[in-house]
Amino acid sequence: MIVAEENQKTVAKGIVRFKAKGGETKRQKDNYGNYLSSLSTIQYKYPLKLMVPQFASSNNCHWVYSINYGGGLVSGDEIALQIDVEEGCSALLTTQGSTKVYHSVDGKTSTQSLTGSVGPRGLLAIIQEPLVCFKDAKYKQTQNFHMEGNSNLVFVDWITSGRVANGERWDFTSCSTTNNIFLGTDLVYRDAMRLSNTENLSVKDTMKHYNIVASCVVLGPDLTGLIQHIKDDVGKGQNIGELPDPNLIVSASPLQYAITNSHEKLSGVMVKCASSEITKVYWKLDNLLKPLYPKLGGNPFENKY
Repeated sequence: MIVAEENQKTVAKGIVRFKAKGGETKRQKDNYGNYLSSLSTIQYKYPLKLMVPQFASSNNCHWVYSINYGGGLVSGDEIALQIDVEEGCSALLTTQGSTKVYHSVDGKTSTQSLTGSVGPRGLLAIIQEPLVCFKDAKYKQTQNFHMEGNSNLVFVDWITSGRVANGERWDFTSCSTTNNIFLGTDLVYRDAMRLSNTENLSVKDTMKHYNIVASCVVLGPDLTGLIQHIKDDVGKGQNIGELPDPNLIVSASPLQYAITNSHEKLSGVMVKCASSEITKVYWKLDNLLKPLYPKLGGNPFENKY
């Protein structure tokens, strides 16, 4: 089912749903464990547009491109996207370029919400370009992910200081982001950030020379190799005589959550990055996520930086 509607005055809702083809005994997997699946539902409203190119991936993983008409969110825009990945299916949500948030008019806030659900042995990867808030912009983002004990999730959430080439650095009015992960009905992870000026301290003074901050979360039993790769890379010692890069900060923390009615645990890792150079964070995340690309059927960072 494909529906496209235009209505700029209401919440722009989008829905994408993937379902495995064939019955349980006839389902086909590729070499990376992705079931052969179909796009069962896609809906969107202006100014949101969703594209699912047929040959974006080299395997059974579907790539979904989220596009905003005009290249970004104008004052007061509200976008709500839902993506459902059913049992054994794999999907990547990405963008062609950075999401821009234009200046606020009459104090209106631009908002985006994402709700993702992942079935057993499914994979949902959210690897979009970073957010760019223009001067005087007001932005609020909420992402809720619903997982099973044996499903898999990867997401990157990052924001730049703004249009640096135009002399804008952390000049937006406010920016808040919240990421929640539910395991069954239990909230097991929450990461919230709010950047706004106070009477005594501005965002620009707080962020000092940094121009980008990023978070990356990897969870799931089928991603143990990727999780270990990230831990090894971030945790490795420096060579003798090698000085740390003062323009790049990277940290990693293990994640582990108990699964209800099971002795097993859902394991993962959380990465935080900050840098004065946007490209350094791109390159770092690209290197950390490389083991994931074969399962995605491609590199979402390729030819971008």
